[in-house]
Amino acid sequence: MRAEDGSHLTAAADAQKQRFCEVCEGELGIEQWWVTRYPQGVHTRCREWSEVAFPYARHLQLLRRLRASLEGEAHELVSLADDWMRGMERGWPKPGADGVIKGALLLRRLRTRLAALEVEPRLTNQL
Repeated sequence: MRAEDGSHLTAAADAQKQRFCEVCEGELGIEQWWVTRYPQGVHTRCREWSEVAFPYARHLQLLRRLRASLEGEAHELVSLADDWMRGMERGWPKPGADGVIKGALLLRRLRTRLAALEVEPRLTNQL
């Protein structure tokens, strides 16, 4: 249904509706979740990770580039993160939800630390 002013307010309202996990049917509130088939989603803890490719493949490419271009403490931090992520990839999908959650936390902390070391935001924002 189209709003009288020509905007698509109904569609926007639908986008704001409460969403539920396809697996446990719980709310997809503030807990980490993934879009599976738009607009449906699933909690990280509920997702069947053995059916999903390694979710941080893009990050591995970026970590490799950062590792080659940074020096000092920033290089050390990126190297540690890169090594950890590559280890998780080798064991994938065994780390499953716990690995995905730890990976997200690692990347958040790395972004924060690199920003404090004044690494260019154009690099850290990609993580």
